[in-house]
Amino acid sequence: MRIGSTFAFCLAAGLVLAAGPASAQQFYNNWNTAACGFTDHARFRLHEPTRLTSIELWYHWGPRESEVRYEIFADGEFVKRGRLMRAGCDPYQEAWCEARANVGADLPRGDVEVRTERAKLCQNDGSDGNGFIHAFGMPTD
Repeated sequence: MRIGSTFAFCLAAGLVLAAGPASAQQFYNNWNTAACGFTDHARFRLHEPTRLTSIELWYHWGPRESEVRYEIFADGEFVKRGRLMRAGCDPYQEAWCEARANVGADLPRGDVEVRTERAKLCQNDGSDGNGFIHAFGMPTD
């Protein structure tokens, strides 16, 4: 009987772990393959309160550049600042690489803007003039 109760406990513990906390998902993506110009901002709208866990921007890096400062605003109010780090690059155009950051900020429903210190984000008509961004996170309660 002891073996059976141990098995039942392990099974229950496994179910609790499997149902654990929600994981971050990509919830915004405005990247496209058309040619682009430069901007210093990326904007998107949140339809519910969200924990923004990370961002990726498409950035034109200088030869010795490996990080760039950013700031996040929610409905015009400052939320957070940090550094984006150089990541995966285009194999044919080495200056175009992702700029990634772990953010960890709870944001309200509304408009969000990420601003970089230099206007080197890719933007075009397909992104509505906003910098290319992938935003990852999860709804908050």
